[in-house]
Amino acid sequence: MLEKKVFETTINGSPRDGAGKKLSVEFNAIVSQANGAAFVTYGDTTILSTAVMSRNARETMEYFPLTVDYEEKYYAAGRILGSRFVRREGRPSEEAVLVGRLIDRTIRPLFDHRIRHDVQVVASTLSHDEEQSPDVTAIFAASIALLTSDIPWHGPVSAVRVGLIDEKFIINPTDAERAISLLDIVVSGGSGHINMLEGKAKEIPEDTFIAAVEVALKEINQLNAFQIDIARKIGKEKLEDLIRRVYRLDALNARYDEFMERYEPQNKPKSLFDMSAAYFAILKDDPQLPFALLPKDFLGEKAYHHYQSFMKYDAS
Repeated sequence: MLEKKVFETTINGSPRDGAGKKLSVEFNAIVSQANGAAFVTYGDTTILSTAVMSRNARETMEYFPLTVDYEEKYYAAGRILGSRFVRREGRPSEEAVLVGRLIDRTIRPLFDHRIRHDVQVVASTLSHDEEQSPDVTAIFAASIALLTSDIPWHGPVSAVRVGLIDEKFIINPTDAERAISLLDIVVSGGSGHINMLEGKAKEIPEDTFIAAVEVALKEINQLNAFQIDIARKIGKEKLEDLIRRVYRLDALNARYDEFMERYEPQNKPKSLFDMSAAYFAILKDDPQLPFALLPKDFLGEKAYHHYQSFMKYDAS
């Protein structure tokens, strides 16, 4: 059973919070079956983020199958749906969809896109203080869940929101402060660089905007250092074998395309077995692709689809 561990830091930079507002990260056995999971609390808002990856790759897929979802629940704000009969949650709100996109655009570029294992990252709001949006907290939670998991990922990343009131920058302003702020931007990224920037401003000078981004990066660097320290203490070893298999699949796909060029419809194979045997025959002596390590069902739907096209050509 996973021992409960809690790590804490402070997000500085806001006069409203004095010395700053506490950010805590908790790991426990509640979601121990996930590859990585963390409870992140900022103020009175708590986010549970989980990251999971399938055991088997979808080798015929032509893109990286990543799903990012943000779940908001009425119970997080102490509310219950008003209908007498329908107590279930409806479809995601527009805000939930937009928060999910913020998380996606921040973490997606840091994956190896040749991976063909399904990866799902889900951030769920367990409690909401109704004072400020949980979006930046959700981004941080997704990052720490991935960083401490065994899923190959080149993080960490963090995010902060920056406002401008009375010529002073406010880090993670409340909703009331955002309403009167001349600037409202969300900046996320790794140490020293920006992954994603979104927001609005009311005709502020360019130098002021650049200064706001620099203030955000300073906080982001501190949060990333905090995540790295956590990962060093409790992070799982990354599945580097998965990356090596990805390289092997790239080579297999290249050889498959080369193989298919030899089989024009006029010279179709007699059977799918003959087609598979001919394909593996050109691979078995390749020292870069040990025959014994080839995926068992590599041809799968890909080869079957081509074989069916040969049959259709013959029938016509």
